[in-house]
Amino acid sequence: MQLLDINLNDIDVDYSKEYVNGVKKSNTLADLKEHCEKFKCLAPLAYTKVQHFSATDFEEFKRFVAAKDFVDKNLLDKYAEVLLPKLLLKVGDIMLKFIVPWSVAFIQLGRAGGICIHDNMAYDPGTYAYISFTNYFSQSDEPCLQRRHNSK
Repeated sequence: MQLLDINLNDIDVDYSKEYVNGVKKSNTLADLKEHCEKFKCLAPLAYTKVQHFSATDFEEFKRFVAAKDFVDKNLLDKYAEVLLPKLLLKVGDIMLKFIVPWSVAFIQLGRAGGICIHDNMAYDPGTYAYISFTNYFSQSDEPCLQRRHNSK
């Protein structure tokens, strides 16, 4: 999936939930890597971390996810970004707080400067030098309204 492949017009899609459910359902390291590859554009830091996982890391990660208490700070620091990437957490929080679809939360977070784009991937601001959200998704000052993806 590329960033421009995200269907921002589909109000029934919750990419945050799809990502987390897929991570939890990954039974093998290969499954987890494949899933993170699919969501690389929305969770690039998680993708990078998972690419460096060993079999031991994966088993530890699965125990971390299964424990559901998350009290071990070392494991939390090591695996939280993989389980729930910061950007997806922010979008999900906006969805719940304002009772809006994922796509609306994503667009508004981008318009407010809460998303930056680098190498066709979405990051929290400050992670990398970035292309503005508006310039990436739009040919005008209104982001996501005249997206190249929707012109097909």
